[in-house]
Amino acid sequence: MKNSTRCQVVLVAMLIVILGSISALSQTGAAVAEMQVTRFISTAYAVPDSVIRVTLVVEAKTDLLGVGIHEILPINWTIQPVENAGAAFKRADAEWVFEQPLDAGTSKVIVYEVAIPSAGMLLSDPLPQCFRIQGTYQATVPSFETAILGDTGLEVSSTLPIPTVIAHLIPSTDGMSDEIDLRLNQKLSKAQLDRALEYWQYDFVVPGTGGEEISLAMIEHLTALYETCTPAMDLLPLSIDPMLTAIRTIDTFLPCDSVLMFEGDRDPGLAARQVTVRVRITPSFDAYGVGLKEWLPTAWQVTPIYHNGFTYRPSEREWIYPAKLRAGETVEIIYVAEVVPTSWDLFSASGSCCGTDMRIVGEASAGLECSVAPVIGEDTVLVQTCVPVLLAISRWDVDNDRFDARLSNIITRPQMQRAMAFWEESEVVPHTCGYTVGWHMLKRITAYWQSGTPITQALPAGVLETCGDPMQECGIPDCVDGSLCGLVNAQDPDDYVGLP
Repeated sequence: MKNSTRCQVVLVAMLIVILGSISALSQTGAAVAEMQVTRFISTAYAVPDSVIRVTLVVEAKTDLLGVGIHEILPINWTIQPVENAGAAFKRADAEWVFEQPLDAGTSKVIVYEVAIPSAGMLLSDPLPQCFRIQGTYQATVPSFETAILGDTGLEVSSTLPIPTVIAHLIPSTDGMSDEIDLRLNQKLSKAQLDRALEYWQYDFVVPGTGGEEISLAMIEHLTALYETCTPAMDLLPLSIDPMLTAIRTIDTFLPCDSVLMFEGDRDPGLAARQVTVRVRITPSFDAYGVGLKEWLPTAWQVTPIYHNGFTYRPSEREWIYPAKLRAGETVEIIYVAEVVPTSWDLFSASGSCCGTDMRIVGEASAGLECSVAPVIGEDTVLVQTCVPVLLAISRWDVDNDRFDARLSNIITRPQMQRAMAFWEESEVVPHTCGYTVGWHMLKRITAYWQSGTPITQALPAGVLETCGDPMQECGIPDCVDGSLCGLVNAQDPDDYVGLP
């Protein structure tokens, strides 16, 4: 973009000089009132040995006789006519003369292609360099000569910007490589945007760019170009900041947004390590190219579950909504993250009284107005290597005699009876890091079963038993602080015997 700006400044200065010299030959104001010729160049960037297309739109505003057009191209650039619109053409001088009069209200379109020579024949080194196509149009009756309006500048470089490539891309339909044709116009088609999405989603290198890949910001920009029908290298139209709002909710099978890792060789099951994340995005004003990026611990494995209308990029954990999102409309992304076992240093229980907090950070953004908003809402997962006894009993699959995170917070009669067996045999409860069911804990488990109270809630006042020692606090299970510390504190230290 810096090169483009530099090129535009140079070309503007040159155009001022050209117009100044032409004004000595003609009365520009009078010419515009009688006729206008506007040039459109198919690309703002090109590479050596490529071909571009130039379109001249001729508009007669009064009856004209003896109309001619003269284009001046850089040295060694060759011209090939495509459509002369009834005019006689002289290739050596790049001149057109209309044999017939042009009546008022007449429009003509002249199209020609220009072959850019190899780098050694450009007579300009090093690349990138700015070149210009300039020209004049004249009439004999009435008599005038003035400069052609419209596109003039072109930057030639060894590589192309990503938007230029995508706008001039011919996607392959037979498994062959995609082609770049700089003769195409600069507005993106749906097929070109879809191919850009594939480049982004699968981390493909974009051809003709010298090895560049499409980032989330770039695919948002390309989407905005497509949705607003903006030429590839033009500035996007001014618009109101969409003011994105992105809210995340986290759900786990275990309470308090917690997960359970392996205890030695004991596997608590995949469900115990899964985190379901929902992100809802809503713009206050129309948004184009809405993207989402989520930063999770690198070892965690992310599986998209639902993202209607979005495309997902696995390598970067990014999503793009390649369409217009209207004001007030809400879109939702749902994915599941599996907490993968890594070093015990990362997941040690020393981070807090009952586990380690791991954060998810996210950012929603849009291509137009460069709108960026942090994802708010829930952002913390409690990673545990063991769980409190009360939680382990509520998740005990009695039939298979194993831990099952998918069970509820309500203790059942079979679970209470299994807890009694743990107590009678002084057996360590799996996944508790060495705790047994003690006498006080068994009474608590029985009380939760009898009252039907979820383990994450305090027992009713009439049911809550004392700990036996008036100086000892039993603790109240809760998730107020986002942890399971209440359940941990409810355990009697005497019940700890260590791992077998």
